[in-house]
Amino acid sequence: MRMNERLRRARIHAGFTQEELARSLGVSSVSIHRWERQGKQPSPFYRQVIGEFFHLPETAFWPQEDSGKKRQRQPNGPLLDLSVPTLSLHAGLIGHQALLTRLYTQLEDSSPEQILSLTGWPGQGKTRILQALATLPHVRQTFDGIVWATVGPHSHPLQHLQRWGRLLGLPALPESPEQARECLRLAIGSRRMLFLLDDLWENEVFAYLVGGAQCRYVFTTRSPRLALSQSHAVYRIPELSDDEALTLLTRSLPPPFTQTYRRRLEQLVQQVGKLPLALVLLGEPLRCEARASSPRRFEEALCRLAQDAVFLKIPCSTHIHAHQPCSLSTAISKSVRQLPPLPKKALACLVQSLPAPTAPFTEQQFMSLHQGSLHVHLLDDLVDAGLLEWNQHGYYRLHPVVAAYARAFFAKNDEQERLAG
Repeated sequence: MRMNERLRRARIHAGFTQEELARSLGVSSVSIHRWERQGKQPSPFYRQVIGEFFHLPETAFWPQEDSGKKRQRQPNGPLLDLSVPTLSLHAGLIGHQALLTRLYTQLEDSSPEQILSLTGWPGQGKTRILQALATLPHVRQTFDGIVWATVGPHSHPLQHLQRWGRLLGLPALPESPEQARECLRLAIGSRRMLFLLDDLWENEVFAYLVGGAQCRYVFTTRSPRLALSQSHAVYRIPELSDDEALTLLTRSLPPPFTQTYRRRLEQLVQQVGKLPLALVLLGEPLRCEARASSPRRFEEALCRLAQDAVFLKIPCSTHIHAHQPCSLSTAISKSVRQLPPLPKKALACLVQSLPAPTAPFTEQQFMSLHQGSLHVHLLDDLVDAGLLEWNQHGYYRLHPVVAAYARAFFAKNDEQERLAG
C-alpha cells in the first residue's frame, strides 16, 4: 500500500508531530506511522475520529470508502453490557413497580434532567431495581445501549471507562481519565446511551459522564446527601407493603407451609422491618427445610431464625445474589466502619439508650439521652451515611436491621475492650 499523503499533510498543516497527534487521538505513534507511511486504514471508529479532529469528512483521507467498499454498520439492536448483575430471586421483582414506571417515564422524557439517583437503606433493593430497569423492554427500545458499573466505596473510574471502551469497540483508551472520557464521548457521538452506576459512595459522578446530551445516568447510593448533590432527581425506595413483604419471604415455600405458619412468618417480616434482602435471605433456609425435610425441621428453622440478629449472618448464596455474595452484616458494616468515632458513639447511644431504638424519636429526645455530651449534628452524619432516616415531620428512625447490627457491633467491641483489660 502507498503512503497516505492526505493524512500526513493535514497533520503537518495543523502543526502536530506524529507523537502529538497520537496523544490527541488516544493511540500509539506506531499507529499514526502505519496510517501515514504504510497506507494502513484505521478502523471505522478512528476514521470518524480523525475526520472530526481535522474538521473534514472521512472521504478527504480515504476516498475509496465511497466506492467499492461498504461501510461497517452498527449491529442491530442496542449495545447491552453483560456485566449487569443477574439477581436470581426465583421470580420477577416484587413491589416497586410504580417506582420503575416513574424512573422509565423520567428517562424517556426529553428534559435536560440527565442524572437520576436511587437511595435507600443497605439491603433495600437498590441494585435489584437498577438491574430490573436495565432489563425492561421499554428501556432497551428507548436507548441505543445500556452499560453498567459497580462502583463501591473504593472506586477506580478509569477501569470502568476502559471496559466501556472495549464494549464500544475501542482497542485501548489513554491512561488519563480526561482523555479516556473524551475518546468515549467521540465514540458515543449522538447515540442515546443509558449509564447505570451502582453503589456510589463519593462525589465522583462527573468521572463517568462520557455521553452526549441524549444520554442518561442513574446511580444508586446509601447517602441521601450524595443523591441530592449529584443528581437532578432523587428517588427514595419506598417500604414494601405487608403483603408484598410476606410474598417475598414465602414465594418459594409450598403453600401449605405458608398457610400453617402464616402468623409466625408475618412476625418474621416485621422483625426485619420488611427489608427486601433480609426477607430473601430468611426465605432461602426456609425453602430448603420445606422442600427437603419434615415439618418439624421447618418449625425449628423458624424458631432459630427468629432469634435476635441471626438473620445478619446468613450468607448470600450465589443462588440469591450472583454478583456480590455477602451477608447483611457485611453490607451494613461498610457504612458503620467508615464512620468517624463521634458518629459511631452517637449510634451506640441510640441503640443502647433509647427505650425502643426502632421507634421514631426527635432531636430533643436524643439530646436527653446523653445530657449534651454529644452534639445533635452527629445525627446528620448518620443520615448522610444512610444509617438513620429523617422525615419531614421532624422525626428520626433507625431501621430494625440497622439497629440489630449496631447492637451486635457495639456489644462485640465492648467485650473486646473488656477482655483487653
